[in-house]
Amino acid sequence: MNSFKRRSFLLIAGFFLIGIVLTLFPYQSVLVFSKQHTNELIAYTPMNEGDRFQIIYTHSIHLTDVIESYLITEDRQIEQYEMSFEEFGIGMPSRATGAQQLIIKDGRYYLTNMTNRHSYLPIRVADVVPQQRFLWNDGNHLIWFKEYFEPQSYITVEMKKLSLWQLRKGVKLREHNE
Repeated sequence: MNSFKRRSFLLIAGFFLIGIVLTLFPYQSVLVFSKQHTNELIAYTPMNEGDRFQIIYTHSIHLTDVIESYLITEDRQIEQYEMSFEEFGIGMPSRATGAQQLIIKDGRYYLTNMTNRHSYLPIRVADVVPQQRFLWNDGNHLIWFKEYFEPQSYITVEMKKLSLWQLRKGVKLREHNE
């Protein structure tokens, strides 16, 4: 009977230890939205190498949409590969450089073949023209920044691996229901 109690205790302790390790071990690859300078997790969405997403915002001068397209690289960097906009002006590229191409299609300008790599993206959440959106999962999911992030705040977007415990601290992005 004594060996049965000992085996039961060891089995329960082993499962408990495995549970703790699984809870604390960072394994889930996610795109994280956190408060800039504090790294406080605000929101996240699962994302892996090769996944793509877009950040769409309304230009504060032209009041037209600008679409920045990104790709998660094999080394977990965020690569901007395309940008589209309707008007040239402040903050908009005026020409293509290097291997980039500037294409006009359906009244929009597309700057393609971009290879701007970033370990993170610093973003200021708009207040005056709060039309920032995040589009992912092949365009099947959309959220408005104003639903998750405080206006005029600064956030950081980056790839991380998080544990189950860390994931509980943030909000998983859910599709916007219009």
